[in-house]
Amino acid sequence: MTTLTSVVVLEGASATQVNVDASPGVAFCDEILGESPRFVASWQDATGIVVLAGTRAQDEASLPPVQRLPPPSSHREPVVYGKAVAVRTDEAGDVVDLTLERYERLCAGVTENTEY
Repeated sequence: MTTLTSVVVLEGASATQVNVDASPGVAFCDEILGESPRFVASWQDATGIVVLAGTRAQDEASLPPVQRLPPPSSHREPVVYGKAVAVRTDEAGDVVDLTLERYERLCAGVTENTEY
């Protein structure tokens, strides 16, 4: 059974909502990034956790930094380089939709209990 959900792909100053197959065992982050992802950040609000997975560029700091990030916290690298995928999970760790609108609100520092 296919589990379709949306994630946000970040590269430079752009952020794009993309639909992916988030079924167990599907390596959608690997497919989007073109390599095994590296953890670079996480944020939590009342409706779930957003995890940011990056590329090897994070280790090498070899590409321009990602510009659209939520406010700094103790759970992320100070600068994210190259391409990254933002994925939202629920309390059980299941991947759930992360719309571009929700991500933009997170970047603006807005946290709330409502789904959108």
